Amino acid sequence: MPRPKRDLIETPKMRIMMHFYCLIAGIERTGPELALFVENDREYGSKWHRLKEGTKSPQPETYANMIKALEINNVSKSKVKEFTQLFNSPFWLVLQGKEISEQEESRILNTLPLDIQKSLTKRNTLENRLYIGRTVPSEKRVNKLEKISTLDALASLILLLRLKRGQKSNFEDVHIHSAVFRMLLSFFHHPSFLFFIDELWPYIQSVLIKHDKVSLTRMGIGFWNDSVKEVITVLREEAEIHYLARNANIIEDYSDIPSFNYLFYQNKDSAVILAAMKSIANNNMTDMNEVDIFSIALKNLRRKGKSNLNFPSLSFPQLRIE
Repeated sequence: MPRPKRDLIETPKMRIMMHFYCLIAGIERTGPELALFVENDREYGSKWHRLKEGTKSPQPETYANMIKALEINNVSKSKVKEFTQLFNSPFWLVLQGKEISEQEESRILNTLPLDIQKSLTKRNTLENRLYIGRTVPSEKRVNKLEKISTLDALASLILLLRLKRGQKSNFEDVHIHSAVFRMLLSFFHHPSFLFFIDELWPYIQSVLIKHDKVSLTRMGIGFWNDSVKEVITVLREEAEIHYLARNANIIEDYSDIPSFNYLFYQNKDSAVILAAMKSIANNNMTDMNEVDIFSIALKNLRRKGKSNLNFPSLSFPQLRIE
């Protein structure tokens, strides 16, 4: 019996995953280094080269050995968990190159956390399967999913775009397109996504966009026309803000960026918050009221467990204007 054909998403997925694996393992992204780390054998094997290049996906035994090697080499439990969650994320399923069938839709929905399922799905009691309703979700429901700020939430919104349920015109899901684009920009700050942005962004465009450039602009979603260079320019501008936020002890790393971006860009006092972060970076006295309020809101939104971050006024009491 012939092996099932690999989907188009498998190549960028594996390149990203193997980059991230080597990053958290602290090894060079080469076949011999991977073989030594996982199998304790430096002999160059085509398997590890193909995995690194994305032309092969790991068999269950190989994947289990990769995880075991991380644990044996004392890679932090949080990083191992992050790797496994990213590897098994429905994000890759909703970006598959082929059309998504009803059976695949149900399978994807069953992998999503309950809070996302409740915001998105209905249940067919006769067939005992989840499905997405026949009406386009409201802006309120989409905003609720965007606020969750996880890759699973992003996957659920991409699934809505792929299925296009209940649409009577091209303009009805513009709010979903906007939310997906904003969330993609946030997750592109992940170091392994960013490393392969030249490949990942055009692929996503090819899967999600079925209109010409003029139509996209008229629909108010012309951002899908952006080139890789334009996307990178936005990411660099955002990275400067994130640097200030890390310096002000508001975020820890890239994993906080989706939540940070969600709150920051919709906050009416974002200019005040930015000014306070700049003052902290320059070691200048500043009013920290708004930046403290923002930090509290972000801490409540984060889904990373206990945080060791203090509010800016507690981290930099010498710079606080009473």
